[in-house]
Amino acid sequence: MKEIICARCGNTLEKGTAVCPFCGNDLEENTALDPELTAALAAFEEKNRNEAQRALARHQAPATPKPAQAGREIQTPRPDGAQPKKARTRQPERQCPTCGRTLPKGLKTCPFCRPEQAEQPKVETAPVKKSRLPKILGAAALAVLVLGGVWLAVRNRTPEPTEPTALQRDTSETPTQTMSPPETTEPPTQTTEPGLSAEEAQTLAAQTYNCQAELREQTEAGYTFACLRGSIELGTVLVDRDGGVRVLDGMEQSPGGALDAAHVESLLRGHSTAAAYSWCLVDTATGESFGSENRDTGLSASALVDLPILYAVAKKVEAGELSMDSPITVSTTSNGRGSLAGYYGAQFTLAEMLDFVLARSSNDASNSLMDHIGIDAINSLCHEAGFESVRLTNHIGSTVENTDSDNYISAHDAAAIVDALYRADGAIDGAYLTEHMRIADGDRNANRGLGRRIGEAMIGNHNGSTAYKYNEVILARAGGRTYALCFMANGADATWLQSAAAEIGEYCQSVMEQ
Repeated sequence: MKEIICARCGNTLEKGTAVCPFCGNDLEENTALDPELTAALAAFEEKNRNEAQRALARHQAPATPKPAQAGREIQTPRPDGAQPKKARTRQPERQCPTCGRTLPKGLKTCPFCRPEQAEQPKVETAPVKKSRLPKILGAAALAVLVLGGVWLAVRNRTPEPTEPTALQRDTSETPTQTMSPPETTEPPTQTTEPGLSAEEAQTLAAQTYNCQAELREQTEAGYTFACLRGSIELGTVLVDRDGGVRVLDGMEQSPGGALDAAHVESLLRGHSTAAAYSWCLVDTATGESFGSENRDTGLSASALVDLPILYAVAKKVEAGELSMDSPITVSTTSNGRGSLAGYYGAQFTLAEMLDFVLARSSNDASNSLMDHIGIDAINSLCHEAGFESVRLTNHIGSTVENTDSDNYISAHDAAAIVDALYRADGAIDGAYLTEHMRIADGDRNANRGLGRRIGEAMIGNHNGSTAYKYNEVILARAGGRTYALCFMANGADATWLQSAAAEIGEYCQSVMEQ
């Protein structure tokens, strides 16, 4: 029976087989070896198998070479007397690095496996003594024939993945040795002055006492600052490196430190559980401030926007750019609170316009002053003084609450502006606020909040409200000192918020009386 060999898997098949049952190779598309090449390849493989078996037998029971023959070349005398040819030393035969079969002389690739594998470099191994195999005569021609046939048969085969040899493996897989960093002779940098820096301590002193802090001395204990209000020195404070602040001389400790923020919140929650709020008290004797944790957060200002306007006017008068007799044109008539309807384009003195703002809560007067000075100039003057929460964007009555178009101020900055003006030495000072910052008798917007329960102790107030918002700032006296108190809340009925403000004002007054 004639047989053929599948060129893909190497199995012997019956001639005429169309598809190899072992690998599915299509034998009709000239992918099987022809009979003559098959026979030659089989004979070559059989011969190599016999040679390998004989070599293995000799290796297992090697014969001891004769001493006379060891290391000598054998020469055979010729009968014609000619010089015998020198016998050629047998060359070691190459083996396929993949399948191990002996390769005929002159072949670079193995005909029994893929040519790609035959070209792979050998892995260096320790030398093993091998027996010399007999010389294969006439194998070169047959090998060329076999090589050509196998190459044609397998050139289109897809190589199967093989495990890479040691030389082929990526050397980057070698684990990296962890090394300790080199020792250095330079000592690590040490902080010579742990805790607050001089700049941080200065900011803390200025915020705590609402003043300008001037560094006088730096010691191991901390930093000593002089607290100034303009040209007036209030006293000296020490800020330690851990953030503690205490008065050294000139300023008494404020009783405001006894205020219980949790109790203030409970008073508010007794009237509304939904309102967002903020409050702050500033002692004008020391400049210290006390209040809720969010006292520096800007909230919707409503009519408290009048405080930044009033501060900007005071700075312009101080600089000589305005006087209390300067003419101010009515530029808006909104028909709102304290309306100047019918006076559009008319002029009033600055003193008269401020009276409209403070005693009659006129939005038209506030907006006209805003136009006269400029919104950007008001913001800038306040920011330069440290009132960072102030942000004016629009006229009163033209804003959308709690949006980017709204006007904002914090409870701290509202109280601090009143404190700064109260301590000023100019046209707008403590005496001016006491006389003018009060809603006129009989006005429907007379105080109904912070000062309602403290009577004559309140010497000045200004408020602003909508249906669901109530903001107010007051000046009050207690225990021989004056303080500024601001309360801001929104998100609940204004009537409830006013009642809460009255109780909060009474509580703060009782603490400041101590």
